[in-house]
Amino acid sequence: MFKNIIKFDINPSSLEFTTDVCTGFINPENRDVDDLLITIHKMFLNVKKKKKREKKKRRNDHRFERAALALASAGAELTLVSRSADKLAELANECIERGSPATHVVPIDLEDGRAIDGVIPRHIGENGPIHILVNNAGGPPSAPLLDASHAHFFKPLRRHLFAAERMVRRCLPRMKGSGYGRIVNIVSTSVREPIANLGVSNTVRGAMAGWSKTLASELPPAVSINNILPGFTDTGRLDSLANQISENRGTTPDEVRSTWLAGVPADRLIDPSETAAAIAFLCTEAGGAIRGVSLAVDGGRMRSI
Repeated sequence: MFKNIIKFDINPSSLEFTTDVCTGFINPENRDVDDLLITIHKMFLNVKKKKKREKKKRRNDHRFERAALALASAGAELTLVSRSADKLAELANECIERGSPATHVVPIDLEDGRAIDGVIPRHIGENGPIHILVNNAGGPPSAPLLDASHAHFFKPLRRHLFAAERMVRRCLPRMKGSGYGRIVNIVSTSVREPIANLGVSNTVRGAMAGWSKTLASELPPAVSINNILPGFTDTGRLDSLANQISENRGTTPDEVRSTWLAGVPADRLIDPSETAAAIAFLCTEAGGAIRGVSLAVDGGRMRSI
């Protein structure tokens, strides 16, 4: 039986979910990887059908909301962490409907290190060890690197690197004690190929990837850490970036998207459920031999091996 933790942060500018951490519990009967992948596949098909019914009213759905739902469908007990308790309560109800035996909501601002150090150990003490930790936070606004001041780096670094490091330190002792741990960091393809006009984001994501790769050789054998590198994913966050970049360049959002897709062999945006499936697999026992890897879910955009 596994405990996990998925933590979601809310991006106030777009009111979209961006996962920060997640805890849960996978029922023994669902531990087989085939069972897990079947549940993810069913969820993916259900989402596709729902999208067809909602063509006129697009849902501001995020890939990490889908990750929580994928783990919930597999029977995971989840802890959703965010600055917005109301938004998380809505997601928690959906997780319960998808099969999670219990879903907890823990309001935390990831930029507040003292809050993490105080609340997370108490939560673990009351609810048991966290076996799966998914680290992610919303990205900073788009802008060229030379337009950024030192102050522009402080908040993203606290929200990404420093918060992830604190979360690992709080969760690791019980992972080690139980003989099972999975840490998945949601980063970006920019760690391999920097994305234009995302100067601060590229820098912070690169720091996350380097931290993760270093940690992979220091963690106990039963605890793995990996990065997911999402490509251009069909979310409200991507719409926001396209709008920001088009304003800076004096073009249209559609022209920005066309430029992005020109470098994607799959010739389409990534569905959030595809990223969620990759996250869920790395959380399984079957994914235990994958360690210190940065896995791109990008439709082939990365040209490097």
